[in-house]
Amino acid sequence: MRLGLDTEETDRYGHMEAQVFIDAPDGTWVDEAMIAAGMARVVVPVKDQRCMGELIAAEGIARANGLGIWGDPYYSVRDAADPAALLGRAGHYELIEGEVVGTGEARNRLYLDFGRVWKDDVTATIDQKARGLFTTAGIDPLSLKGSRVRIRGWVESHDGPSIELDSPEQIEVLGSK
Repeated sequence: MRLGLDTEETDRYGHMEAQVFIDAPDGTWVDEAMIAAGMARVVVPVKDQRCMGELIAAEGIARANGLGIWGDPYYSVRDAADPAALLGRAGHYELIEGEVVGTGEARNRLYLDFGRVWKDDVTATIDQKARGLFTTAGIDPLSLKGSRVRIRGWVESHDGPSIELDSPEQIEVLGSK
């Protein structure tokens, strides 16, 4: 087994992030293998998004095939059209799918609304600092009105259920208008 360090920096607890590889002919990447088997889901780190594309793709295959946790309703992808159920998931990391009904910008934040009543419906927010990451990734959040998307992140309760998008890897465009 070998470790691949993501960075040599330590967090406030003195911990270093690393990827684990098994010494085998194919050099199995443990994180990807666990996600591909449905033993875990992808949580996008704010600090380092390298390799997220591969991990999200592996998760998508496991989810489509109902492997591991994806066979348990607890981990199901939530419907943005049911904000009341999502309010009960505040404090949980969730995947949510739905149509972006409206977009907007106010107070240095971008808003993706998944319903007509923004004070009750699901909203995804992007702050000014993260906006540049989306631009660099070729994603214009304000152009997503009418698109079906999947977002992932921690559900909060702010005028209805909301998720703060800190990284472009937290949003997948499933279909455009």
